[in-house]
Amino acid sequence: MLRAFSLLAVLLFASSLTAQEDETGKISTGLDLNVSPLRPHSTFSRMLFNLVHDHGVRRELELTAEQVVALDAVFSVRPDQFQEKLRELTIERNLQHASTTERRQLGIEVNEQLQEEALSQLEDVLLPHQIAALEQSAIREIRSRAGTPGLFSTQWIREQLDIDDEQLTRLKKRAEDEARILEEKVKQLKAEAEQNVLEELTSAQREKYMRLIGNDQ
Repeated sequence: MLRAFSLLAVLLFASSLTAQEDETGKISTGLDLNVSPLRPHSTFSRMLFNLVHDHGVRRELELTAEQVVALDAVFSVRPDQFQEKLRELTIERNLQHASTTERRQLGIEVNEQLQEEALSQLEDVLLPHQIAALEQSAIREIRSRAGTPGLFSTQWIREQLDIDDEQLTRLKKRAEDEARILEEKVKQLKAEAEQNVLEELTSAQREKYMRLIGNDQ
């Protein structure tokens, strides 16, 4: 019997080859769900997948026992399912003798199909407020890892905020400028903090310390 692989494992494999709405159309975050967050959106959707596997996040979402079982079923993808979809796409594209690059792209496309299928089922498992909480966790995690400019670069956030290419370019430029200013301020604050600490040393100790770090001026 083939061991079940989580969809996350399939996502990583493919990468290596390379809300429900309420009646108003909005959820508790107030985000427009005309563009569903639970359809493939590269970085954002992958983050949703990562988080929904996390036991801490599951506790925060207060999933019921039935929801946990349903989620595990949604994310259970056998290796033969991936291979079968890959085989079907290979035949359909007549790429039996595909290059390494073409095979990598096929793997990515199969991954996207599996991801789309699972995402559509995820909407049936989670309640609207749970989807909202999951989105918020994903947004915070992406912002933590990539910074605000990286967050604005994700397709779903761009669509939610209606950020066009020109505005995104300005945002990135502004972020770079602010990062340089912040770096200088941090450098200055660290130097000031060090001087404050050195005040606890005697003059002789400070002089010796300066020599030890190669700054005897």
